[in-house]
Amino acid sequence: MQPCLLLALALLGTAWARQPAPRQPQEVPAGTAERGHKFRYMVVTKARTYAAAQRHCQKELQGQLVSVHSASTNERLLKLARTYTHHALWIGAVTRCRGGNRESQWEDASPWNYANWAPTQPSRLFTTCTTLSTHDGLWRSKFCFQLYPFICQY
Repeated sequence: MQPCLLLALALLGTAWARQPAPRQPQEVPAGTAERGHKFRYMVVTKARTYAAAQRHCQKELQGQLVSVHSASTNERLLKLARTYTHHALWIGAVTRCRGGNRESQWEDASPWNYANWAPTQPSRLFTTCTTLSTHDGLWRSKFCFQLYPFICQY
């Protein structure tokens, strides 16, 4: 394969393996309070770009992509995600350059008080969006136009 084609394939991610049709809706009841609220979480297995995933959470659930504020919540979301997919999933964090510094923020504007980045993450070269790996529970920076399933909170 030509090097440019290999790079394009790497940027777009790998082909999705066929999976059995998921049960709908895919949600769990509200659990422990997070930031004083009880949230419900829904795994959506249809792969979308980060922006399309956020729009889906807002339009369909009046929620947003999930923000994670503790190791216990990260573990709970990891277990939920593994129930429905073996792919990484979008969570609601974006890393940008602000005033010459790189900073990560939650889409819901909640405080950045917990992170579970994989080694060498987050990427500091571009504005990136964040996935939760179903293999190890670590977070990784991805190009926001890539297609992944996602987790909504509402």
